[in-house]
Amino acid sequence: MASKHNVGVSRRGFLTGALTFGMGAAALGLTGCGSPRSFEAEAAENIIDGGEYDIIVVGAGGAGMAATVGAVDQGAKVLLLEKMPVAGGNTCFAEGGMNACCTKFQKAAGIEDSVDLMSADTYTGGHEKGNMELIRHMCAGSSDAIDWLGSMGITLSKLGTSGGASVKRIHRPESGEAVGKYIVKGMTEQCRQRGVAAGMRLIPVATLYPSPSAIIFTTVRANG
Repeated sequence: MASKHNVGVSRRGFLTGALTFGMGAAALGLTGCGSPRSFEAEAAENIIDGGEYDIIVVGAGGAGMAATVGAVDQGAKVLLLEKMPVAGGNTCFAEGGMNACCTKFQKAAGIEDSVDLMSADTYTGGHEKGNMELIRHMCAGSSDAIDWLGSMGITLSKLGTSGGASVKRIHRPESGEAVGKYIVKGMTEQCRQRGVAAGMRLIPVATLYPSPSAIIFTTVRANG
C-alpha cells in the first residue's frame, strides 16, 4: 500500500480513500483523445496495484481532469479513473470554443462585455429555464477559467461569435483546431507532469462510505 496522505482540499473536507484492485487488474496511464501515444505504450509504463488516495476522481473528461489538477496543486494525492481507453469524454467532441466574458483577450480587442450581459444571453439561450444564480456564478468565473488554462499553456486567445452571444466571447485556440481535443491534450499533459495515478478502462463497482466525508475503499473492474 502507498503511504497515506491526509489533506483537506475543500470545504467538504475529504478524507483518505483507499483503492483496491481485483486480481490481475492494472491501472494504465492517461492517454487523451488527441494524444499520439498508444494505449499499449501507456500500459507498458504505468502499473498501479492498490494504494491510498485523498481523492478518487471518476471520469477523465475535461471537468474530471480540471478537478484532478486543482486538487493535486492544493496538495492532495489523487487517483483518476476512466472507463474508456482514452481520456477526454465528451470534451473530445467540443469543436466550437469556450464562452467567457471580461477576458484579457476581449479587452485587448476592444470588446465590451460584462457578467450581466453574458448571464442574460445565457439565460435567454436556455429558453429562460436556467437557474440565474448558477448562471451568474459560471459567467463571473469564466475569465478566471481562461486565465487558469492559459497559465498551463492551454491558450484560448482567438475570439469569435457564437449563437446567442451579443458580442465576441467564444474563445478558441489560435491554431484553429477543435477546442475540445486541444484542451484534452493540454490537460492530460498537466496530469502527466504532476504524476497523477490514472486508471483507464476501469469502472468503480463498490464503495464503502462510513460517513458523508470519508471513503474506506473502492473496488474497480476492467471495462472490456
